[in-house]
Amino acid sequence: MLKLAYVNLWHLLGNLDEHMHLVAPVLVRLFKVELVDIRRRAIITLTKLIPKVQVGTHVSALVHHLKLVLDGNNDDLRKEAAEALCSLAHALGEEFTIFIPSIRKLLVKHHLRYKKWDETENRLLRRELFISDNLSVQKYTQCPPDVISDPLDDFEGVPSEEADETQRQPRSHQVNDVRLRSAGEASQRSTREDWAEWMRHFSIALLKESPSPALRTCARLAQLQPSVGRELFAAGFASCWAQMTESSQEQLVRSLKTAFSSQNIPPEILATLLNLAEFMEHDEKPLPIDTRLLGALAEKCRAYAKALHYKEMEFEAVCSKKMGANPVTVVESLIHINNQLHQHEAAIGILTYSQQHLEVQLKESWYEKLHRWDEALRAYTMKSSQASGPLQHSQNLDATLGRMRCLASLARWEDLSTLCREQWTGAEPPARLEMAPMAANAAWHMGEWDQMSEYVSRLDDGDENKLRSLGNTTASGDGSSNGAFFRAVLSVRCKKYEEARVYVERARRCLATELAPLVLESYERAYNNMVRVQQLSELEEVIDYCTLPMESPIADGRRELIRNMWNERIKGTKRNVEVWQALLAVRELVLPPNEDRDTWIRFAKLCWKSGRISQAKSTLVKLLQFDPESSPELTLYHAHPQVVLAYLKYQYAVGDELKRKDAFSRLQDLSVQIATATNSYSGMLVSHGAISSAGVPLTARVYLTLASWKRALSPGLDDDAIQEILVSYKNATLSAKDWGKAWHSWALFNTEVMSRYTLRGRPDIAGKYVVAAVTGYFYSIACASTTKGVDDSLQDILRLLTLWFNHGATSEVQMALEKGFTLVKIEMWLVVLPQIIARIHSNNRIVRELIQELLVRIGKGHPQALMYPLLVACKSISILRQRAAQEVVDKIRKHSGGLVDQAQLVSKELIRVAILWHEMWHEALEEASRMYFGEHNIDGMLAVLEPLHAMLERGAETIKENTFIQAYGHELLEAHECCLKYRATGEDAELTKAWDLYYHVFRRIDKQLPSLTTLDLHSVSPELLKCRKLELAVPGTYSADSPLVTIEYFVPQLIVITSKQRPRKLTIHGSDGEDYAFLLKGHEDLRQDERVMQLFGLVNTLLENSRKTSEKDLSIQRYAVIPLSPNSGLIGWVPNCDTLHALIREYRDARK
Repeated sequence: MLKLAYVNLWHLLGNLDEHMHLVAPVLVRLFKVELVDIRRRAIITLTKLIPKVQVGTHVSALVHHLKLVLDGNNDDLRKEAAEALCSLAHALGEEFTIFIPSIRKLLVKHHLRYKKWDETENRLLRRELFISDNLSVQKYTQCPPDVISDPLDDFEGVPSEEADETQRQPRSHQVNDVRLRSAGEASQRSTREDWAEWMRHFSIALLKESPSPALRTCARLAQLQPSVGRELFAAGFASCWAQMTESSQEQLVRSLKTAFSSQNIPPEILATLLNLAEFMEHDEKPLPIDTRLLGALAEKCRAYAKALHYKEMEFEAVCSKKMGANPVTVVESLIHINNQLHQHEAAIGILTYSQQHLEVQLKESWYEKLHRWDEALRAYTMKSSQASGPLQHSQNLDATLGRMRCLASLARWEDLSTLCREQWTGAEPPARLEMAPMAANAAWHMGEWDQMSEYVSRLDDGDENKLRSLGNTTASGDGSSNGAFFRAVLSVRCKKYEEARVYVERARRCLATELAPLVLESYERAYNNMVRVQQLSELEEVIDYCTLPMESPIADGRRELIRNMWNERIKGTKRNVEVWQALLAVRELVLPPNEDRDTWIRFAKLCWKSGRISQAKSTLVKLLQFDPESSPELTLYHAHPQVVLAYLKYQYAVGDELKRKDAFSRLQDLSVQIATATNSYSGMLVSHGAISSAGVPLTARVYLTLASWKRALSPGLDDDAIQEILVSYKNATLSAKDWGKAWHSWALFNTEVMSRYTLRGRPDIAGKYVVAAVTGYFYSIACASTTKGVDDSLQDILRLLTLWFNHGATSEVQMALEKGFTLVKIEMWLVVLPQIIARIHSNNRIVRELIQELLVRIGKGHPQALMYPLLVACKSISILRQRAAQEVVDKIRKHSGGLVDQAQLVSKELIRVAILWHEMWHEALEEASRMYFGEHNIDGMLAVLEPLHAMLERGAETIKENTFIQAYGHELLEAHECCLKYRATGEDAELTKAWDLYYHVFRRIDKQLPSLTTLDLHSVSPELLKCRKLELAVPGTYSADSPLVTIEYFVPQLIVITSKQRPRKLTIHGSDGEDYAFLLKGHEDLRQDERVMQLFGLVNTLLENSRKTSEKDLSIQRYAVIPLSPNSGLIGWVPNCDTLHALIREYRDARK
């Protein structure tokens, strides 16, 4: 049994690493049993295990027990123990040296001598590499388990010569074409089960025949778990394809085409085959299958990204006349696919290109697919009027349905309802089925409940016994869920609440089958169906709302809770007209628009910002309960003030110049009535409309709007207009002192006025507006710190800094600044530390002192944030800048001395590692030669080299620097003496002699630098290697509102990237257990990169605040940039990214 156990251990060698804590103690215990044969086998087994597993954590115990065997009295076991110790020495290398004295002592004690041990000991003591072919241990390492049946039958445990020969000549696996052709044969497959079995059998055959050993080992697993075979199908196919004959390849391609053309092949298998086609194309071995077929199949599988790729290839072929396809069909498919992928801009671009270069005429359906509903409506209307001939009825029907879809999308419910009534009576059943969802939707919004009931009766009710698929409709919802949903709405309207719940459940079941595949594809594609799911949930809440008892405090509280929940929920939905319209329609069943005014006003704004002008107007008219344009006799101000303001904004946004002026005049009247508060309207304003939904007083919004409109309507901006605008902005800030937008607008306008007067040459008047602007920016930043955050206030902070640095010398501005600093949280300044420190040596004493005072305050609260930027300033070439920065550092040292010392040490050592002496001299000699030989500037040449000679005189501090001095120090010293002699005598011969030496040094360094691929900290910076558990934060990780991550230690080895400047990849282990990778760069000033990252932050904020761009994931990936000196710094390593150099090298290596 034990023999069998030993054999099994040998076969499990590759998987024992993580189980050695269980195996090692058992083997050691077997060293002590009475039977010598068992003890011998245990020691031999250990000898063979050692080269195959990690034994570092068990080495002390193993050596101890092997020494006990050496100290015994059995010579055979002693020999095996010595062999095991040799194996351990080979595995551990220099780490084994500490055990040599005690082992030597035992060998001397028993007068034992083993040649292999002596050789091993000598090599360890001389620190020589082991020669691997003279030790039997290595023979054990070379033998795979499958060439040895019982490794312990032979006393020495040495494998046979035949086995060794087998290992030296690795077996090559030949692909069996016949088996693959048989497994891939698809002509007899017809049912779904047939195709599933075909895929299982074919995938396993590919893995079994694969030339890759790794894939072949997965074949058995694929037999037990078919999903593994499908996952590896493409890899197995690609590995076999290259070794198959041409006729076999053709046979497999025919089988794949048979599979592609089958009507019964399961979608998941079709998707696997499409993945195969993509994989082979990516591997530059494309399958000879028509891209039009692949594109059509990808579209059928709803794999729209793949379909887009193939259709673009087809489009390119059509444009280059390589394919005779109809360009109209290809363009239409591209528009459809891009819309499915929500790439509407790409769809428009394709259409524009086609019109310009392919002379393609637009079709009505294209406008519809591009969501250009007004143009589509006009095109369909024209098509309907021009229909004639035998196809008139068909053309009329297509045009009518197209008009209905456009009217539904434009929410022109009255027009849609009229058109549906006109067409309904004469329409045939199939046409009624397609019209019904749109007609029902129109009747619902128009409140025509009897008509809606008629339309809904044509739709399935969602009963599982008679459910059938209806296909998609554009107007609302999908498939058979429409009928059940509309019936639920009608039941709620008729107060048949239990019946309504039944229909809700039916609609939900219908949606489940439609939603499942879409959710697997992407969140975006499933969104419209998710809106219907939310409609069903809110319909249930409407039922609850209606069934609550009246005049009950508990019921009233529950209703209020539902209303608040609806209000919060809609804020989290996509800002899309169709989405909001669908949800508000359900809520309107119990909550009239005038009781949910804030939400409907936001909906109206969304409509006009989305280009739905008529829908925005109809929504506002519904809230006003009259149309100001058609009923001028009704005064606008009888309506609610919030609605009045919203309507005036709509009128100003969409109107011409005359209407904009009219809107401004009406708004002036509104502001006067608010200010005087002398009539009943003002009382209504105070009691009902003083606070808007955002918590901002309505009066403030009125004044802010009045000011911005006045500014837009006054292009000349004379003195009277300026004062009028300033009064309105001032009133807005007084009405809402905590509203950041008002303060921002006030500050921005004061800055504009100041700039205007400055350009006119009137600085005395311009100075009056500086203090107001500074105060406004401070209040805006203070408000943003509690609502929006630092990123949204960055623009205001930068504008404030500009005013501070340009006008901070005046006493009035200084007082405003000192007062403003007390308003703003100190954390807000962290994002602009580079800009503040850049002015630390300002020529103006008042500005300089205020900057230093602010930096000291920041250093007291956030010293970590200041360390690296301040130390860069301390290394500046400007003496004034150095002194100013050092003053701040000295003040921070008083309360954070340890942190400052650590930061200085880390900064100094990182700079040392970033630019080695070899690189310094290489760069300096290159620059000096350019000055001497190119510009004949001898003084400039000497100035470049003098600091480096001074550095050599100070001596080496690391092993690497000492090596440099030993290699080049004598020649450089001799060259320096020649330069000194030239300065003393002026003889050119001395410079010639110096440059002979310099050139020799340069050429040697130039040959040495390419071999610089890694750096060990113990040779380039032992101080960094000693750093453990620092107080200093990991560079680039400090954030005021995040946990502090400090430096635990520096990873001992750096990788040198083989590019021109040879940056290093540095890894820092943080106190949170994570590794942080950086690019350590020399020869480059990273302060500009730091500003670029700030610019990218502003761009990201701009993109996030735009509705059109916020949904497209267009934000720029930023990374930490930490300057360490004027010519070196750290750049945060972006995860999951490669350098261009690595990508090119990988590409070339794969094709060697």
